[in-house]
Amino acid sequence: MTWQTTTDRNQSWPSLALLAWLILLSTDTDGRSQDTAGPDPEKPTVRLVEDPKPDRLLDVTAHLDVRGRILAPVGVDRVVPLPLQASARLSWQTRRLPADGDFHRSLRTLRSFASAVSKVRVDRRTTESSLRTSRPTIVTEGTPSGLRHYSLEGPLTGDELELLELPADPLALIGTLPLGQVPHDHAWTPGRWTLPLITGLNAVTRGSLKGRIVKVTATTANVLLEGSAEGAAGGAHSQVTFSGSLVFDHQRGFLEQASITIEEHRQAGPISPGLEVVAQVRIERKPATSKARLDRTTLSTCPKKPTPAHLQVLLTTPGNGRLLHDRNWHVFHQTPTVSILRRLENGRLVAQCNLSTAPEVAAGSGTGRKAFLVDVKTALGPRLREVVSTEPLKSRPGQRFQRGWRVTATGIDHGLPMHWFYYLCTHPSGRQLSLVFAVESDRLKTWARRDRDIVSRLEISTARPRTAGR
Repeated sequence: MTWQTTTDRNQSWPSLALLAWLILLSTDTDGRSQDTAGPDPEKPTVRLVEDPKPDRLLDVTAHLDVRGRILAPVGVDRVVPLPLQASARLSWQTRRLPADGDFHRSLRTLRSFASAVSKVRVDRRTTESSLRTSRPTIVTEGTPSGLRHYSLEGPLTGDELELLELPADPLALIGTLPLGQVPHDHAWTPGRWTLPLITGLNAVTRGSLKGRIVKVTATTANVLLEGSAEGAAGGAHSQVTFSGSLVFDHQRGFLEQASITIEEHRQAGPISPGLEVVAQVRIERKPATSKARLDRTTLSTCPKKPTPAHLQVLLTTPGNGRLLHDRNWHVFHQTPTVSILRRLENGRLVAQCNLSTAPEVAAGSGTGRKAFLVDVKTALGPRLREVVSTEPLKSRPGQRFQRGWRVTATGIDHGLPMHWFYYLCTHPSGRQLSLVFAVESDRLKTWARRDRDIVSRLEISTARPRTAGR
């Protein structure tokens, strides 16, 4: 039972909106939007504002098609391009939630999904994912680093979060529209705060959007929206260009249609390979005609701010275990026998966790302290300098393992002082899971109890594992 770092990278296509790194490097001095000219009282005007009315129920469909290639790193200085095709189809009902402030905090909505499915083909491998029917009710809201999604029914998986991270989400598009009455030939610059919402970049170093009304009828207004941005997604440098057309129903006051093209060039990062892709997004919204799935009672259950429990991510581990973790952990690689998670904080890789199956033992027994220490020393080899401590694990009440070990070791890896935290968790049935956390020693002050916290949320199942890998 040894642990070794794998160099294989997950070759499933990551969504165009990966989770967080960096802080926004410049402030939005222009607010919601910057008009290029003041309104002329002699010109006819139109209002392109979708008021957050909770009594308005809309049916929404979204289609995403992606073509391009993944740039998979091989070794230190070489990448292998792999063809990529991806598609997603999402259908939901939506009601707006009350604003929690200005700018991104004004964008909040409650959604009930009828379906959400995706298919990704990388080279000759196809992966499909879908939103579980037990997690249909989703809150989507703006944050400084993009849109955030969570379910009222319980934790989402990483694949479900990626599926919900639709590029050019209609909630983000609403944020780019100008306030008040504007002339029929109006042109404007949306506030800089909209760039992470629109482009999928977690942080934007530079960029801009431009909007322009091109046609107004008695009921609708056609808008062109285009721009570009440079920044970071998932800890990797990325450049995005954006162009699209919107149809706004100004008579009834809501965004009706959108057709968007997004092109992204992303370097390989700590949690995903590089990307060269073009994404086409088509969105249709209309007043709901099907049975309402979002009633007033459901609206009243929405918190103004999500709790840490709302934002937990569910991972099915090797051996069919169950692990809850926060959103700074990302699955880097997964097979039926090993899961590799990497932790990003402010865009920097701060730790890696390898979780793998360990040999079963007789029911009611466990692996001895001496045997586990031998495994740890063998795994670390010449990198090991000192075994700092060995302690028995104490599971919390109701947790589905009863015994195990935690070993702390120090050493040098590629010239860096390191701390390793090894865990062996044993279920009464004899099934075992092993975890090892690798952390640079100079990060221990901020590391605190993160390894203990994640292990405290691990459950080992007695059911036979599935064979699906990622």
